[in-house]
Formats: sequence, C-alpha cells, structure tokens
Amino acid sequence: MPWCFLRFVGQPRRLICILILFLVSIVEVQADSGRVQVVDGDTVRVDKNRFIRLAGINAPEIAHRDSPGEPFGQESKQYLCSLIGAGPVRWNPLGKDRYGRVIAVVRSADGRDLNLAMVAAGWAYRLPTLESKSFGPSLLEVQKRAMTARAGMWKGLRRNAAGPFWGNTNSGRFHAARCPLARRMRKDHKRRFNSVSAAFEAGYAPARDCLSGRDLFSAPTK
Repeated sequence: MPWCFLRFVGQPRRLICILILFLVSIVEVQADSGRVQVVDGDTVRVDKNRFIRLAGINAPEIAHRDSPGEPFGQESKQYLCSLIGAGPVRWNPLGKDRYGRVIAVVRSADGRDLNLAMVAAGWAYRLPTLESKSFGPSLLEVQKRAMTARAGMWKGLRRNAAGPFWGNTNSGRFHAARCPLARRMRKDHKRRFNSVSAAFEAGYAPARDCLSGRDLFSAPTK
C-alpha cells in the first residue's frame, strides 16, 4: 500500500497519510469455487452479495420463484457460463441500476468482451442505455449479423407477430400498439415499425411493461 508524506504551510511536522486505492477491476475467482455464479445471460453474482449487470444488453429471463422463464433463458445462461469458464473475470464499472447492481463491461480471462460476445452469438439483444451509448453501435452491428444468421434465440423470433409496433425515439424501446404506454407516447417521439424484426434491426428493444420474451420469441419444438 502506498504512503505519502505531506508538508503543510506553517506546519513544520510531516503528516503521514495512507492512500487507499479502490480498484474495482479484477476479481480473480474460479467458476467452480462458488464465488462466481452466473445468474442468467446478462447478470453474474460475485462474492455472494454483489451483482454485475452486463451493460447494454438484455438476455431472456430464467424462471424465478413464481415468475415463469422466457424462451431460451437457460440456453443464454449456459452460453455465458461457457464464456466465463474457470478463469477470472474483469469488469469496467459504468454505474448502477435501480436494483443496486453494478453496470459494467465484463471481460473474460483472455480479454474477450462478454457483452459483445453474447449479442454476437444471438443469446442477448442490444438494450439502449445511457451507460452503453458509446459502444451501442458495435452491439447493433453484431446483432444484425446474428439476426440474419438466425443465431441463438433469433431462430425463435416471432417474425409474424401482430404489428404495428411503436418505437419511442427518446427511450429506444418499442411497444405493441395495444400498450397504454404507446397510446400516451408523444407524437414527436413515435416511430412506427410494421414488424418486430424491423424494430430490433433499428436498435430498439422491447418495453418490458408491454412485451415479454414470451410475446416475441418461441422455443423450437423438440
């Protein structure tokens, strides 16, 4: 730990202060030790009580207590597990969400951007947020490629879901026409999409209060 010696004007003696450096960058923990737990495709838990939310992306929900899971939730979670493996994880904190989770860009032991990798593989979609504004275009670029290839969950996209859908240019979310929030949206913030594919391709994400993963995706029958 570094020490610094400061001399103040008018004070002949030296004061010793300890500089405490808060580095929230590298957490060297093993996946099989229980200290790192993948919660779902966009969230990991560190040291039992600390949660890290991957910035700028959203993955299908898994079942929680009385809340049913969404299509491809388990597959998305397993893919993030495979990316993390047994190596340490590193993240760059960008802020916190309303649940107190750290919002961050997370990297694997070999430096791979896990936020980008999840979208590129089709197991998450771009979520427009203030924290991810600088790298949002990169996420959208790989998302378009994943959609074209029908990779990951995109193979189950309900491309014929009844439209139209209304995008909010201010929030980057799109709503079903029946949604009360869509009806209350300001006209100068409205953007019409005739299909769910068009909304995703434009970089919009579904508004959770109006559309769930079950409305937009269906798991393939086995």
